[in-house]
Amino acid sequence: LLESPWFDVGLSIVIIFNAVTIGMEQTFELQGVDTMGIRIVENVFLVIYIVELGLRFFPKGLACFKEGWFRLDFVLVFLGILQSWIIEPFQTDSTQFGPLMVLRMARLFRLAKT
Repeated sequence: LLESPWFDVGLSIVIIFNAVTIGMEQTFELQGVDTMGIRIVENVFLVIYIVELGLRFFPKGLACFKEGWFRLDFVLVFLGILQSWIIEPFQTDSTQFGPLMVLRMARLFRLAKT
């Protein structure tokens, strides 16, 4: 499954849509528009990334951490979980997460891999 070109294409599409939603979320927040719908979609993307990491981790175990792309994905997913599921529910000012949003866009570098 992971070696399939269709898996890479599908994941690339997810990454592109995720980047678009991040941009939309930032725009809506600047305009004062409610972003609850986009946050729900962001959680779906986060679950997809967690599943992808699991699919890559379980066959190889800790050896995955030798791969630079896996480490980047792991850090991005960890920060996504930290931001979306741990910190953000307790924060009222989401503008503090601007630097994390930029870092999440680093996932676009994955497109260069595929």
